[in-house]
Amino acid sequence: MKVSVQKTGEQLAVMIPPEVATESRLEPGTVLDLSVQGSQIVLTRAHHPSLGELVSRITPETIHDETDFRPPTGRELL
Repeated sequence: MKVSVQKTGEQLAVMIPPEVATESRLEPGTVLDLSVQGSQIVLTRAHHPSLGELVSRITPETIHDETDFRPPTGRELL
């Protein structure tokens, strides 16, 4: 399928045909990664790490102490 590049302001844009958007489950707001591989432009769905993946990245060097912003003002349990 051929599509053309269009200029929008200072950027270039490629319109994704509706049938491609439907098949790939794209909708407005979908975040994509854009990369260049040789002479090809590649769009892939951006990876959103799971909570487990994020927690697995915690190391002793990345843990910080608790922060106490102010003293209790009501019936908080200490």
